[in-house]
Amino acid sequence: MKRMLGTVILLLIVGSAYAEIYTWKDENGRTVYSQTQRRGAQAVELKPQPQISSESETDKTKTKTTQQYLETLEQSNDALEQARADAEQKKQREAELKQRCQDARKSIELLQRGGTTRFQKEDGSWTHYTPEQRADQRKGIQKLIDENCQ
Repeated sequence: MKRMLGTVILLLIVGSAYAEIYTWKDENGRTVYSQTQRRGAQAVELKPQPQISSESETDKTKTKTTQQYLETLEQSNDALEQARADAEQKKQREAELKQRCQDARKSIELLQRGGTTRFQKEDGSWTHYTPEQRADQRKGIQKLIDENCQ
């Protein structure tokens, strides 16, 4: 009986090698399965087992979700990197502005001390500021300080 049951299970498992299966009762009352049709045998309908795809819909959804997550993560990393670069540029500009403001304040001090202040002309020669030039320079530098320095 176990042997027959094993044969039946084997036949059910091998759904791809489809052949008609017949069943009948022998003289001892046992159920017999065979591929050969006999008088009084009835055809057994075997349904093929469903094919299992290599990737289920759930797996496909998980894969798609993972890909979307990775794309979002990459975009976030790019945005963070850009924000860091922008912050570094801003810090650099602030440091440059601070230095220019310090230089401008020193120039104002020199111009306010009085005395002779010299500057280099475009041709490379040196000359002194007149009192009017010194006043104009102070006004221009003070305007820059007022607009750009705190």
